[in-house]
Amino acid sequence: MKKIIPITKKDFNQPFVATGVIIEKDGKFVMVQEGKSKTGPSSEGLWDRPGGWLDLYEDILVGAVREVKEETGLDVELTGFLGIYNYIKQIKDTDGKNLNIHGILLEFVGKVKSSKINIKTEEIQDVKWFSFEEIKRLDLRSKNIIYEIKEYLSGNIYSLDIIKTYTNYT
Repeated sequence: MKKIIPITKKDFNQPFVATGVIIEKDGKFVMVQEGKSKTGPSSEGLWDRPGGWLDLYEDILVGAVREVKEETGLDVELTGFLGIYNYIKQIKDTDGKNLNIHGILLEFVGKVKSSKINIKTEEIQDVKWFSFEEIKRLDLRSKNIIYEIKEYLSGNIYSLDIIKTYTNYT
């Protein structure tokens, strides 16, 4: 397998692939509060579920687990696949210009293996557990998280077996 190459410069002028993980424990969901972004438009202060861009040559499942660890310090095991979401919106960049975003989001379900929260990045201000009702009242990075949690609560979860990885780079 080729060495994974971290994405250091994000290009928002084309579709990109990101992962997200819905993690519930005792009726609460883990959420991250965005800090200052080093690689893209700021969502500082807004709440989201853990997730982020896949790196070049990175396995999808490995990337999802990595993003949770980077943003929360939590070790998780992926237990299901929620779906593929087309995330399209227009935002302002740091210069006030319109920026068109088109993310392909692969949303997973996970369970916590270790519950010690440890934030090691400036891109995250805080990590907390919230009930679904509390999440509905947060300043969210995207209202899509509400629909994703509703999907999760409805039990509409797919087996991880539908995710296939081919590593023939020739």
